[in-house]
Amino acid sequence: RCRGDLRFASKAVRSERVVAVVAPCEALARAARAIVGDALVRTVPLGVRVVDSFDPPSALSGGAPRVVAILGEGRDERAFAAALQAARTALEVVPDLYFLLEVPTGTTSSRWRFARTWAILHRTTAIAATAVGGRLAMTAVHACDLVLCTEAHEGPRPEVLAALGRGVPVIAVADPMADALVDGETAIVLGAGEARAAIWTDALLASLQHPEHARRIAAQGRRLVLARHRSSSAALACLATATDLVRGGPMAFAAATQPSKS
Repeated sequence: RCRGDLRFASKAVRSERVVAVVAPCEALARAARAIVGDALVRTVPLGVRVVDSFDPPSALSGGAPRVVAILGEGRDERAFAAALQAARTALEVVPDLYFLLEVPTGTTSSRWRFARTWAILHRTTAIAATAVGGRLAMTAVHACDLVLCTEAHEGPRPEVLAALGRGVPVIAVADPMADALVDGETAIVLGAGEARAAIWTDALLASLQHPEHARRIAAQGRRLVLARHRSSSAALACLATATDLVRGGPMAFAAATQPSKS
């Protein structure tokens, strides 16, 4: 599912039970092939629900209010703080903004502190991300007009794909393992390690003040998700992969144990 899971790939080569390593995008598949070789790797794209028709986010159509979801899984609190500082600056320019903050376990106090520091508490709602019941951040994505993703997930993140599939503009930190994020084509991608408050502010205000550009990029992101990451397409790819494995294909299966002759 992400780069961290590649540590298990080398074990797969030595196991007689493992017949395939399945990756959710081509970037991770390439990384897996470098470890275990081509024959063991299959790509089954991560799928998300995408509707065929939808209402454009209000941030793109000029409606109000405008809701910005700020996502971060708790690994880089400095980047999250920088995004909140940018949110405060944007609020001074675009006063009808509201913010949904992803708050993973263990980051609650720091994120509320950041929101208080940048004086946006009165415009902020927290969305808890818990192990029980899945990621509630998906709720934020379906209620927002713009997504800021402050950390590299090191693989395709379902919430970000869902946002792209809705035609929502995405501003994200660079992630080489998430090949759906292409700067200037499907999203605005900020260089890793360069996501300072000023850079977040520039990107956020550009999306809010130039909706026609944001709309064009968001439409391309939606087309990519429709082509590669629909849940129905992912299910078909999973079925095709399973069928291929059952039939044998080019995979190396463990030899069956032969009964001893008496």
